[in-house]
Formats: sequence, C-alpha cells, structure tokens
Amino acid sequence: MFKDIIAIAFPELCVGCQNTLLKAERHLCLSCLTNMSRNTRNSFDNVDVKVFLQANYITGASYLLNFDKKGVVQRIIHQIKYGSNPKLANYMGELMGVSLPKHYFDLIIPVPLHKKRERKRGYNQSLEIAKGIENVTGVSIDSSSFIRTINTESQTKKNKQEREENVYNAFRCLKIDGLTYNRILLVDDVVTTGVTINVCAQTIKSINPQIEIFVYSLAFTKI
Repeated sequence: MFKDIIAIAFPELCVGCQNTLLKAERHLCLSCLTNMSRNTRNSFDNVDVKVFLQANYITGASYLLNFDKKGVVQRIIHQIKYGSNPKLANYMGELMGVSLPKHYFDLIIPVPLHKKRERKRGYNQSLEIAKGIENVTGVSIDSSSFIRTINTESQTKKNKQEREENVYNAFRCLKIDGLTYNRILLVDDVVTTGVTINVCAQTIKSINPQIEIFVYSLAFTKI
C-alpha cells in the first residue's frame, strides 16, 4: 500500500516521452519501446558497422538501435551516460541480450572507463549494459582484465583523426591469463566511427591473436 502511495505521489515517467508508466512498464512506455528505430539486420555481419571496423581485429559487429539526434534513442543514451541511470542501462542490456544474434561467447568485456571518470559518473555505462546482457544470456563478464589507463577527453565533438589520437595507447590488458577465451563479446554504448572499439580490439588481440572479437553496441550512429 505504501508503494502505491509513493507511485501516485511520484509516478515513474517514460524516458522517451515523459508520460507516466503503467505498472507493467519499465523505463519506457509500450509506445516508445515499439517505435524505437531498431537494427533490422540481426547479424554480426552488419554492413553499416563493418565499414568502420578493422577486419584483422574484429570478426563481426552489430547493434540494437539506430541513434537519432532528437528522438527516443538519444534520450536513452543521454540518461545512461549523464542522467545517473544505471538501471536503464541494465534494462537496455537485457533488450540487447534478447536480440543478440545467435553466437556462442565465452566472455563479455565492456569497454572500460578510466577510474576518475567512473567515480565522477558513479558507474561505467558499458558495464551496466553488459550486466543486462549477462542476465539474459548467462555469459560471464570480465571487467578487470582490460582497463583504461589514460583519462581521455570526450570523443563527442572530435573528428575521426582526433578520436584516433585521443585514444591511442589508452587501454591495457592486466591479466594475460584471463584472456585465454576463444570468443569475446565486446560491449559499448554507442559506436560512431569505430575508433575506440578498434583500439580496444587491437589491444586485446595483441595479447592473444587467436581470440575472436565480436562487437555489440546499444546504438550505432551514422556520420
């Protein structure tokens, strides 16, 4: 009864449209959930993303949503990155897990944040997304073997060359023995130019060239 009173006084609002959510809805109303622009090619051989990725490091790539600059997906990403909403990241990760192309993975690795930025934000959004995928698939997460050693500037307003310079040598593998898996799912929130993902994959493959790396992001934006 107390929960019902709280719900009436402080109703949970849809991230997408700010309308009050129904009891069965989580984070997004049915309308926003249904009308989000989704990736219709449910495959890791995705042409849209593949053009940005270096084939010698990445075996395949896919994503759940098309990024829209003024729509529901943009508001979701903003809430996850800047709105202190890790539960939304978990939920979107669960949607990704349900929609995951049928491959077997040994391990999930989220793209790491530098410790300073993670402390400031309160969490790593890619790790929270990965937790949602883990909830659905049961594949374990490793968030300690692969770290970000340089607190790089935001990539948002940089061109491709500036992004490459910004993340060069920004990552490191700590536990070489931990990366003895055959297939890794590398998880990120948004893929734009693919620069960060490529550097991550190159760093991991430098430890074990036999690893197959598949990229799976919540959203993809065409520039």
